[in-house]
Amino acid sequence: RRRKKEKKKEKKAKKKADEEDTETEEVQKRQRNGAEEGDEGERPVKKKKDDSNDDKGNKNYIKNSIHVNGLPYSATEADVREFFKDCGSILSVQLQLRNGMSSGRAVIDFETTDGFAKAKKLNRKNFGDSGRYVIVQGNATHTPLKKNEGCKTVFVGQLPFGMDEAGIRDTFKDCGTITSLRLGKDKASGNFKGYAFIEFEATESADKAAKMNHKMIMGRKINVDYDVGTIKGTSLRLITSKKEEGCKTIFVRNLSFDIKKNNVHNAFKDCGKIKEVRLVTDKASGDFKGSAFVEFEATESADEAVKISGTEIKGRVVHVDYVKSARKNFGGDENGRGGGRGRDGRVKK
Repeated sequence: RRRKKEKKKEKKAKKKADEEDTETEEVQKRQRNGAEEGDEGERPVKKKKDDSNDDKGNKNYIKNSIHVNGLPYSATEADVREFFKDCGSILSVQLQLRNGMSSGRAVIDFETTDGFAKAKKLNRKNFGDSGRYVIVQGNATHTPLKKNEGCKTVFVGQLPFGMDEAGIRDTFKDCGTITSLRLGKDKASGNFKGYAFIEFEATESADKAAKMNHKMIMGRKINVDYDVGTIKGTSLRLITSKKEEGCKTIFVRNLSFDIKKNNVHNAFKDCGKIKEVRLVTDKASGDFKGSAFVEFEATESADEAVKISGTEIKGRVVHVDYVKSARKNFGGDENGRGGGRGRDGRVKK
């Protein structure tokens, strides 16, 4: 009787095992048939990469960027967003700092071309109740300078301030062997100023680097130029800005500190009739800062004046450039500082 019970248990166990094997074979068969018939119901579905927040995936990120100058120094990101809120969806607002403080500038990226177009219409509109207007410009295309024969060095601007030498080397490593890398740093604080000179072993490497112009690095679009040389003993590059229509004023840098107005006048008198010469001085001490504005009667005279850039005036090689409208209106130095506006952005009366 015991033996019969054991045989009965073995029979049940065998039957259960046979049923499980049959079920497994059925599942495998269905999976094979599904694969042959293109049925993907049993396959894991790969999730599509969401690049909605990826700068590279968003083609409008660079296309719809504007630059804003003349912001009050006290303006916050929230203030900027409020000012441009009616233009459309804003992807990002980057307040540009100088030595950890506001520079009165910002870069704003809009989601659509329509938002970009509406923002440009706010050019020269008053910023809230600050008593000052802002300059709104489209993200102008930067064209690399003409290469000098055999040039192996490039100038890279608009680099993120948080980037270090290792990061820059890694960014340009595919261009070729780098023989030297010089970072632009503030003399007083030692902080990185967002630009660098990169020298390569071969001139072809400089060509590859120049093709990286406008590349997005850590959320910033960099500018890459062939190096055209600097004024000896300074970091001033002998580059002439694009002239605004009708511009009659030029800005002169690296002047001798003992120079007088009549010296500047005599240096530029052959370019045309001069309307005014303004020496730039320190607001607190009144000391001359080594730069000056020269305004002519005719715009053609400004064209002649910029040709003097790179020549000597009283023993110092000077840099001469066209003045942009923002600088003319705000006064002060080449960046529009010192022109009668306090750090709260209000006009001094």
